[in-house]
Amino acid sequence: MQRLGAMTIKPFTPNPTKPYRQSTSMNQSYFLKNLPTPLQTLWRPMLLISLGLHGLLLAVPMPSHRKPQPPKKEPEKVKITQLPTTPPSPHPAIRPTPKPTPQVRQTIPPKPKPIRPPSTAIPPLPPKTKAIPRPQPSPTPEKTPQSKATPTPSPTPTPSPILEQSPQSAATSTPSPTPTPEASPTPALQNPFADFPFPDNAQLGSLGLLSGETDKSARNTIDALAQVADFYTKELPARTFKSQPLNEATDLKVYKVSKEGAEPQFLHLIAQDGKTVIVLASQEIKDLSTLKSAETRSPEEIAFENALAPIKSSEDFGAVFPEDITKLPEPDKFADANKFRSIVATTTFKPMSTEQLFSEVQSQLIGAGFAQISQEASYGGGLTYKVTQGNFTTYLYFVANANNKIIFFVSKDSPF
Repeated sequence: MQRLGAMTIKPFTPNPTKPYRQSTSMNQSYFLKNLPTPLQTLWRPMLLISLGLHGLLLAVPMPSHRKPQPPKKEPEKVKITQLPTTPPSPHPAIRPTPKPTPQVRQTIPPKPKPIRPPSTAIPPLPPKTKAIPRPQPSPTPEKTPQSKATPTPSPTPTPSPILEQSPQSAATSTPSPTPTPEASPTPALQNPFADFPFPDNAQLGSLGLLSGETDKSARNTIDALAQVADFYTKELPARTFKSQPLNEATDLKVYKVSKEGAEPQFLHLIAQDGKTVIVLASQEIKDLSTLKSAETRSPEEIAFENALAPIKSSEDFGAVFPEDITKLPEPDKFADANKFRSIVATTTFKPMSTEQLFSEVQSQLIGAGFAQISQEASYGGGLTYKVTQGNFTTYLYFVANANNKIIFFVSKDSPF
């Protein structure tokens, strides 16, 4: 026991005969005694019912007030880039100068020789030996019958190639009518990877790694993987390709290959059955089992992605964030990321209208050979365009959101 001033503090010592909960029991008994008699009989059942109801409320799941999450984007299928079917020349390919349109050239006929009938040819008159002057002011020389039959030949003028022609030469020299010029053909689609090199002894096929028609997009060679890697280390820079190794495995080497004016591609060198398989794809392949479901990219699809490469890399545009899509006039229409692929968005330091952004994209597509671009009905509150090239069709969307950002989407499927 301690003394603190005038107070005496006794340590608490529990009494086994008087439980610690005695005061609590006394309060409860006092409370129950003051309750009306009907309530005293219902106290315990009501307490049990209350505990049960509280337990049920705690067990019921509460509704979440979080914003609905956008649907998860399914992993994109592997896209295989088809390699050229014929080996390129050992040096960088030089584009041939286009031949001018052949023009009809007018044939100039030879000068026709004057026709001189032998029977009527008269030799020149010999000079007169005697000159007899006559007083008449205008002497009239006598004319012989021969001079009447044949007039004095005048100097032969130089024949014109158009006026003086023989019937035969006129038939050959008459130019054919100029054909009506037809509409200029669609320019060839540009493919910067058309001269992508591969070893001279490379053969078609992936040795079973790819299936169906996609198998023809790969090459295989009897050379070892290290030897093929050395080939590309020397050959790619010679053809203005830039390469970056992405791994150090011995049975699978991956390189990121890029070239000006084209989307980067991923070169895969795979050791298979003592040979090396060469596969060019749009993304890095880490699980070789996914090659079975890979799809081949058409030349039109490759050219389309290459045409958009300058737009994606331009400093005038930025990336598209989820909050940019939620601020669209009709965000639900573009919520499916598997169907609508966002490309770029305009920025605040260089604002654009939907028409201006479309003009930027259109000039890139036309320059790449995509001339069939038509406007469609509006979708999602923005401009919609359809791009067609052969069997390739895709749709472009330019939509402004609440922050005056123009979002550029691409979709292969028609939205209607």
